[in-house]
Amino acid sequence: MYKKQKYHNPRRTVFWLLLFLACIIMEFPLVEDALSNIRQIGSVADYQEKVEGMSKDEIEEEKERVRNYNQNIYEEQMEEEFHYQGPDVTDREYESLLSSEDQNGANIMGFIEIPDIGVYLPVGHGTQESILQYAAGHMYGSSLPLGGKNTNAIIAGHTGLATARLFTDVKTLEKGAEVRIHVLDEIHRYRLVRKKQVAQGPDETPLLQMEKGKDELTLYTCSPYGVNDHRIIERFERVYPDLSISDEAGEDLTSLGTDALIRLILCAALPAGIVTAGLVDRHRRKKKNLRKMERR
Repeated sequence: MYKKQKYHNPRRTVFWLLLFLACIIMEFPLVEDALSNIRQIGSVADYQEKVEGMSKDEIEEEKERVRNYNQNIYEEQMEEEFHYQGPDVTDREYESLLSSEDQNGANIMGFIEIPDIGVYLPVGHGTQESILQYAAGHMYGSSLPLGGKNTNAIIAGHTGLATARLFTDVKTLEKGAEVRIHVLDEIHRYRLVRKKQVAQGPDETPLLQMEKGKDELTLYTCSPYGVNDHRIIERFERVYPDLSISDEAGEDLTSLGTDALIRLILCAALPAGIVTAGLVDRHRRKKKNLRKMERR
C-alpha cells in the first residue's frame, strides 16, 4: 500500500496549493476592477437608453428645469459660501432633475469621460458610499452639470480603492487635460486650468466656490492612499465647440466592455492553468513511480 501511494508528495502538493492561492490574491484587485468596469458600463448604457427614449420637447423641458435650479444655486452662493453638507443631505427637487435609475438602483444624472486616464464613469446624485464604490458622485449644493454661465458642478470620486480605479489617476492630470460631461443629448468639454492639494477642512472651501460669469467644473478626490486627510481639487473651464452625440460613445462602451471581459478571462485562465499544471505534475510523478516499481 505504501508503494502505491509513493507518487503522492505532500511538499509538491503544498507548493501547487500555495501558488494557486498567491495567484488568487494577486488577481483579486484586477478581477474586482473588471467587474466594476462592467457595472459602470451597464449604468452608462441604462442612462443612454433613457435619453434616447426621450422626445426633443421632453429634453428641452428638462434642460429648462435644470437651468432654473442652477440659477437658484448661483444666487445662494452669491449670498453664502458653498459648504459640503455630507453624503446624506439631499432634497426631492434635486433627486428629480436629470434623474435616471440604473440597474444598481442608483440615480444617475449623466457620465464623465477623462480620455487622458481612461476614465468613463456614471455620475450619481450625491456622494453616498453606495454610489462612490463604482461611480463618481455629484456634490449636492453645487451646480448640476448642464453648463452655462454662473455654474460650477463639483464631481467627487474615490482614490485608491482596491476594487476599482475610479479617480485614482486624476492627480496625474496636467494643465490643459480635457474632461467631457455627457448629459442628456449634449457632450460638454472642459479644460484643466488649476489644481491644488490641501488639508481636509476650511482650506478646501474657497477652492470649491463658484466664480461669477464662468462655466466651470471641479473634480474632487482624496489623498494620500490609505490616509485620505488631504483633498485634490482640480478646476476646469468650459471650452468650445461641444462634441456632437454620435455612435462614438456606444463604440467606447463596447470597447471598454470587451477589455473588461478579456481581463476576466485572462484572470480565470491563470489559476485554471496552475490547477491543470499541478494535476499534470501529479499524474507524471505517479506514472514515473509506477514504472520504477515495475522495473523492480
